Amino acid sequence: MPAITKMTDIKKACYTPIANILQADQWTFSPSGLPISILTGKIAADKAIDNLKSGVR
Repeated sequence: MPAITKMTDIKKACYTPIANILQADQWTFSPSGLPISILTGKIAADKAIDNLKSGVR
């Protein structure tokens, strides 16, 4: 699966084709690296918390 490369689309980097499965790591966005790992981890964690609060399963 190709990585997202536009900074404006970075919030979409945590989504996968599988329902309720999120991803976070340096390879979810290009260019990769430690700052991207931290940022995508935060985005995925926030989305998971939102899903839990709204009751999405």
